[in-house]
Amino acid sequence: MYQVLVPIDDNVERGLSQAEFVANLPRANEEVKATLTHVLQTEGADLPEPMATPSRVRAVREARDSLQDAGVKTEIREADVPPAEGIRELAENIDADLIAMGGRKRSPAGKVLFGSVTQSVLLNTNRAVAVTGRRE
Repeated sequence: MYQVLVPIDDNVERGLSQAEFVANLPRANEEVKATLTHVLQTEGADLPEPMATPSRVRAVREARDSLQDAGVKTEIREADVPPAEGIRELAENIDADLIAMGGRKRSPAGKVLFGSVTQSVLLNTNRAVAVTGRRE
């Protein structure tokens, strides 16, 4: 089984782009397992324990539904804060073959740098990382 970690932020379109990327991997419906996560920070800090889960985030739910519609096995797991460190730790815990990060629209000059979480994951992991673009 090819294990893909999909860290999703609050942006639904970015999450769907990440899901589309994973669903288009070769034999995704047979050989890929996607673990979706969202690092709950301020928006989840004050919630009761049963509600403080990544599955309460709309972008995570929609990405999960999209992957399941494509026949990809999915699960949702929590990652700790700070986000970049939590993503790297979860990738290690699940032995991810790939981390599929969501990219943001940037100016030509801004394309040299990724967002701080994406950049930190890219620079501080020995795992393969793909950064997806926008859906067309």
